[in-house]
Amino acid sequence: KACAPYFPEAEVIEFHHCNKKDAPSGTAVRTAQMISESRGHASEAPGKETEIEGAQGARGALISGVPVHSVRSMGFVASQEVIFGSMGQTLTIRHDSWDRSSYMPGVLLGIRSAESLKGLGGTETWVNANDGSCEGIDYPEKDCFTVQFHPEACSGPRDTGFLFDRFMNMMEARKGAVLHAEG
Repeated sequence: KACAPYFPEAEVIEFHHCNKKDAPSGTAVRTAQMISESRGHASEAPGKETEIEGAQGARGALISGVPVHSVRSMGFVASQEVIFGSMGQTLTIRHDSWDRSSYMPGVLLGIRSAESLKGLGGTETWVNANDGSCEGIDYPEKDCFTVQFHPEACSGPRDTGFLFDRFMNMMEARKGAVLHAEG
């Protein structure tokens, strides 16, 4: 969001394992939306008009005016690259997750945080349809919530986007506050 207004062109490339069921990923969709929201205009990058006959889609999907490209291949868990372009320069921001263990610090933080919320009257909001396990709790008194879907859920880019939006709105409301998790 911070650099998007200063670069006339932006593209998102996301890479996932070959078994991912949706493309583009929800994260890539949300990233494109945030880029667009923060600068108020579509990417100036050449678009579909540059695609040659028989190669429709080569420029990716246009999400909120930002081209988004999806790669599905063995060797990836999850990676995302955002390329900002301007005259004579590019700025690339990339995140790579090579192993699912990279998600564990967040899982542990959630588990440790949940301990402090015991007895606060949380309401179960998400239940796994297969085994009935709890996948989400809402704590309205604490203005927080938890969600942990099983990997086999393979949620799509639009079916859980509202959760990310809710989280981002909560963070915006707390901007400037220092969050510290003891480990």
